[in-house]
Amino acid sequence: MSLSLYLVFDYMVHDLAGLASSPKIKFTEPQLRAVKCYMHQLLLGLEHYHSVVFQQILYFEMFKKKLYLLMEQYAF
Repeated sequence: MSLSLYLVFDYMVHDLAGLASSPKIKFTEPQLRAVKCYMHQLLLGLEHYHSVVFQQILYFEMFKKKLYLLMEQYAF
């Protein structure tokens, strides 16, 4: 299994939808597989990011509730 690193930048000359809708440009089968692979990797990264952020938010909300209960208990 080979490992690869791909960099994603926030600006490109063309977007994928524009290229796909252009009648002049025809993707080859290897190019289509590469696009599918890139999209899969992006979606996996996004899923991981959202799961981590959600866990942090959930932890913070639980911490706030515990802090509030302690403040009520000791009449701060």
